[in-house]
Amino acid sequence: MGHVHDHPLESITHVHGGAMVLDIGGSVGALHVVVDDEWLGRELFLATDDPAFTVHAGVWVRHVEGEHVATALFASLAAGGYRILGADGETAATVEITGGEVTEVDLRVLTAAARVVPVR
Repeated sequence: MGHVHDHPLESITHVHGGAMVLDIGGSVGALHVVVDDEWLGRELFLATDDPAFTVHAGVWVRHVEGEHVATALFASLAAGGYRILGADGETAATVEITGGEVTEVDLRVLTAAARVVPVR
């Protein structure tokens, strides 16, 4: 579920892993999603009930609790409900974002339908 970037890609070091930089507070929270290594270098998408809403984050390696894991960081999300989409575009999980907090979800056990199929 990728798309064409007709704008410059971000090149800030923290975008490709490393320390998490967040912009939260008030009614804005963050989402940190841990996924299988097969997601590395891909984009993870979120959806809401608003069909015009779209947001994605790159999946990069981060150091989390003593291990290197593939994660996507949504550093600034309005409080509310979101659907984490799998590779097939279907909902892999739902999550509620709370302002001023970081919500963490571990999706390393995605259903087979939501798994990324490696490109050969």
